[in-house]
Amino acid sequence: MVVLGVAITAAAFFALRPREPVYQGKSVTQWISELPKGQRLTAMGFIDHETPAKEAIRSIGTNAVPYLAQAINRHDSRFANWRVEIWFRWPFLQRHFSRPSYPLEIRREAARTLQEFVSRYPKASFDEIVPALARAMRDPDSDLRVVAVSTLGLIAVKHQSQRALAALVEALDSPHEEVRRFATGKLAEGNQAQSQALPSVLGRFSDPSVGVRLEAALAVWRIGQQTNDAVTVLVSALGANSPTDRGNAANHLSLIGPAAKQAIPVLEQKLNDPDQYVRQWASIALQKVDPENHPEAKPTLQSLIEQLKNADGNRRMSAALALKEMGAVAKAAVPALVETLQTPSVQTRLPGNRWAVAQALWAIDPGQTSVIVPAMANELADPTAWNRHMAALVLAEMGPEARDAASALFSGLTDQDPHVRLYCAYALLRIGVYDEATKHQAVQILVDGLQPKRNIRDRQTAARLLGKLGPTANEAVPALTEVLNGNDDAELSKLAREALSKIGPSADDTIPAK
Repeated sequence: MVVLGVAITAAAFFALRPREPVYQGKSVTQWISELPKGQRLTAMGFIDHETPAKEAIRSIGTNAVPYLAQAINRHDSRFANWRVEIWFRWPFLQRHFSRPSYPLEIRREAARTLQEFVSRYPKASFDEIVPALARAMRDPDSDLRVVAVSTLGLIAVKHQSQRALAALVEALDSPHEEVRRFATGKLAEGNQAQSQALPSVLGRFSDPSVGVRLEAALAVWRIGQQTNDAVTVLVSALGANSPTDRGNAANHLSLIGPAAKQAIPVLEQKLNDPDQYVRQWASIALQKVDPENHPEAKPTLQSLIEQLKNADGNRRMSAALALKEMGAVAKAAVPALVETLQTPSVQTRLPGNRWAVAQALWAIDPGQTSVIVPAMANELADPTAWNRHMAALVLAEMGPEARDAASALFSGLTDQDPHVRLYCAYALLRIGVYDEATKHQAVQILVDGLQPKRNIRDRQTAARLLGKLGPTANEAVPALTEVLNGNDDAELSKLAREALSKIGPSADDTIPAK
């Protein structure tokens, strides 16, 4: 009888407990275990192998949140660590199987996915996961601590949660410098609604970390409007040993603007700082704090042309973007831009570089199509997804002039990166070189970008691109209408509504009344 009673109790327990959400035959816990990227051995060495787990969990939605919160504090398994070690020892396993995940990797990815959910659902309540995040802030792993405190900050500031705010205030006393820094940094994004945190933030003015003091000063200014105390701390930080701290102090002073006039003498001294980052931010801060005596200096055309030859990829990109803004008056820069675009060196293949050069060249001299299109078609095969995405965007901006890149863009419709697929589909439709089957495939890729399984930025991007396509995207009307009927993100709803209005009168009839 006792055994029978135990069995009945156990059966009742398992029958009554909430069932895990299931997607495509797998439970949410199984999907969480597959979140980290695997690695596979190829002729080029080990490469990351994407998994579909994140999109699966996005499709499950907020029902996955409690399980993600449990996962971030799950204890490591010795057996799981042993499996990874065996994989590294056996070449046979490396050739035929993706690398298993360390338990810590699963916990980290669960935390990052949880952070994405908090950002994605601004109207949802996440108070129930605050204790799990508070425990994770004390985890031995630094990466996990940082994601946990950043997520708590989102819940406290963006979601206005008092429970999360209390946990964030506790984090200000953490023994870990990065936890204190990220906690004050999140509070620095807040306003007077977080006023109960002000006394604790003021206490961080004596923190041993300059980085924490910097974020505390900005938080005090934003939450309590206490300019003098905040500026005093920031001026002191301009004398820090680290150039990063000095530059960040100048950056924060630029945000305060004219109310930071007491910092002007020290900022002027920092114009001669040995570090370029500090000099740059000191100059920007002076322009914001004292615009009358420190007007913004405009670079000359010749200096921008010279900057295109700089070894620093970011400076080349800045020069190209500035030349783009100048337009046709920068005609003298065309030879240097062409040379930069055609030089197959490492210097011009940094993310965010070649696309900027191509955009500048197109803005200054649209007659350079024969140079721009092949360069951007080649970029569609670049190993870096950002380069491929931006190359597709440049070709889309060129429209029918980029028709010679149609085959490369068509190949991009099956790119492993969903963002690249979106922009290749958009570019093909803008170029106008397609048959009906290709048009249908391209529109469906953009429609797929609207689905809940995708992150909110991708969904917003898809809606924005469909709006730019206008009547060409008529096939997307049902999906856009569905977004309006079942979505709680205000920006996405706005973009979907705008897209429907641009597609044409027939689509207007499907727009629900506000």
